[in-house]
Amino acid sequence: MTDLFMPIVNAARALQAMVLLVGAVILAGCGNQSVPDRPVAAPLDTSGSWPTPEIEAEAAARDADTIRTDTVLSLFNERHVLTITGVGQGGSNFDRAFRIQLASKQGMVMDTLLTKHFFADSLDADFLERAGLYVLDFDCVRSQSLYFDVSIGVEETDNVQFIDFFLTYAGPKKGRLVYWTRPEEIDAIE
Repeated sequence: MTDLFMPIVNAARALQAMVLLVGAVILAGCGNQSVPDRPVAAPLDTSGSWPTPEIEAEAAARDADTIRTDTVLSLFNERHVLTITGVGQGGSNFDRAFRIQLASKQGMVMDTLLTKHFFADSLDADFLERAGLYVLDFDCVRSQSLYFDVSIGVEETDNVQFIDFFLTYAGPKKGRLVYWTRPEEIDAIE
């Protein structure tokens, strides 16, 4: 008769062990240290607030002074989007900071902010102080790099320096920026 009850006794012991194990796991989780000692203050809900006229005017000025272009590229047989956003400096359309972003469906591949100061070592200091970076155009893709043309010049004059550059978007030299000034003779032919 005891042989008949042995499987039942063993099952009851196994059930007791499982209950003790689950209880220990639950109790171990009760003292979680990831909870901060002091609760973090909830941010103020301003979703129903209306912006002040000053904020609306500043936002409108920034929007009017911002340019954005999107170009769809096929890189490594995968769709990428090249976004170039130019934001004016101090209400002037003539001197901009350009943000160059390359993204794929996996996420951001490259994100670079470009100003006229990137080219400072090839420009005269007096020219650089008066000039602005006002045009940045995407040219082509070649050898894991994106090629661009920029124009840096003094507003309302014909004093302009044309510069070509590339940004490497893949490989061991990813993020590299190489540039060169374009001779004026080439610009006259174009």
